[in-house]
Amino acid sequence: MFSLDFSSLDSVLAYIPQIVLGVLGLIILIMLARAGIAFFKGIRDSEILETARRRLLTALIAMLGVIIMAIAFNVVTLFLQRGAVFAPAEAGKEIPPSPAANFPPAPAAIKVGDRYFRGPASFGKNSAISQPSIYAILCKAGEDYDIIFIGAATRENLSRNKNYSCWLENCDNSAKNLYIAFFSTPADKYSAQQRSEAVKNLEAQTMPFCGPENQ
Repeated sequence: MFSLDFSSLDSVLAYIPQIVLGVLGLIILIMLARAGIAFFKGIRDSEILETARRRLLTALIAMLGVIIMAIAFNVVTLFLQRGAVFAPAEAGKEIPPSPAANFPPAPAAIKVGDRYFRGPASFGKNSAISQPSIYAILCKAGEDYDIIFIGAATRENLSRNKNYSCWLENCDNSAKNLYIAFFSTPADKYSAQQRSEAVKNLEAQTMPFCGPENQ
């Protein structure tokens, strides 16, 4: 069930575009209703009929304008989310253990899309995956991280991954700036299809630089 969260100023501001589009849509609906009523009244009155036509034309132009605004808003939103930057956040107890043997024990986490991944940690020491996981390749930019790639693996040394060159190209060709974060997906809880669908969902949310649309 859809609900609005007005618990903070940021939450309210996030809904402003939807509220504005909703109000404009309601106004256009009223304009269309008035034009329809005028048409019925003006069946035998050419002057009223002409007024109804003008109202209908105005409503249709307004509707086209709102549609263009909605498309532009979504395109800009997707563009801004491409390679979105995230700062590490503290993890709760729900963060699963890392599949990388050398991963630091501290309960650090970073939010990628709508999931919390364990990490980030240096790619060089944590590139070997030993159990089914979804992973995010990150490039450190100051205190934040750019999302480079999201993938899934069961057992793999990611330093030999076919996308490794793309990761470097989008991280100043510097392996020392590459970082990795994990979301554990045990085989008894996640099927291969579920892992694949989760990766596609996260890619759609974050638009990583080395995502499938760039391969």
